[in-house]
Amino acid sequence: MGNEMNRPTEYQHHDPKQSKEVAGPSKRALDRPGPQPTSFGRKRKKIAKDTTDSVKKLPPVTPYSRCFLKVMRADRLRDYLLMEEEFLLGQGKYARRLERIRIMEQIQLDKIRESPLIIGTIDEMPDESHAIVTPNTDGGTQFYTRVMSFVDREQLEPGGTVLLNHKNYYVVGSLPGDISPLITMMRMEKAPLESYADIGGLHDQIQEIKARIKS
Repeated sequence: MGNEMNRPTEYQHHDPKQSKEVAGPSKRALDRPGPQPTSFGRKRKKIAKDTTDSVKKLPPVTPYSRCFLKVMRADRLRDYLLMEEEFLLGQGKYARRLERIRIMEQIQLDKIRESPLIIGTIDEMPDESHAIVTPNTDGGTQFYTRVMSFVDREQLEPGGTVLLNHKNYYVVGSLPGDISPLITMMRMEKAPLESYADIGGLHDQIQEIKARIKS
């Protein structure tokens, strides 16, 4: 033990650089940011992949044939509804067109029936739509004319009295057998037998009648 105490101590060399490395990093190295973790990008890619996989995956449909039949039935029903809609639209247009035609025909009928009307006699009926008539205002002249559709055909017969349009002598109505006396007075039964030459030669008699009226 005395020997150990008397043994000279060994000289240890002190290196300042080595002491700095052993002491640890400097303050500047601590302030510098370290490398970012690389696991952040991988997690992000993994999440995106999982999302797309969940979107692509559809729930399993077990009764495939029944679902397909339901789809076909729905398509057929939709086709029927489209056809019905098109039909209803066409019916609406057709109804409006008929209404316009009816109004135009009514205006035409009012023009045909407008007064004055003349009285005539049916001489012959070749068919149901035409007749040969003699107006009482033309001195026995016959005309081949039309019979309007609204005239009752059962009341038309040869020798019957009818109403004629004053422009084109269309038959627009019929008169019953018992005609009013006023209409009978307006109708000319027969053409007069006297001519203008016979009446024009009575100059003296006319002057005598005028003189008597004045007196």
